[in-house]
Amino acid sequence: SKNSVRLAKKGAKAKLKVTVNPSNAYNKKLTVKSENTKIVKVNKSKIISGGTVTVSAVKKGKAYVRATATDGSRKFKRILVTVKK
Repeated sequence: SKNSVRLAKKGAKAKLKVTVNPSNAYNKKLTVKSENTKIVKVNKSKIISGGTVTVSAVKKGKAYVRATATDGSRKFKRILVTVKK
């Protein structure tokens, strides 16, 4: 479980694996989004636990990518993505 990802430059990409805890949770669906699409974009907005999303660098800066449970609990995890240049 990473807390941050660094991307070297505009156009760089990284894959993030998204999982629900506990692993036996009834609802394993999540929504994923960039909190600042001017810095980082995400290729999917809906995912099942264990799946991957690709984050792409748009320009230099920092932005969070947030994965949120869709079970009504409002639980989420954020990961900081830093684009170096």
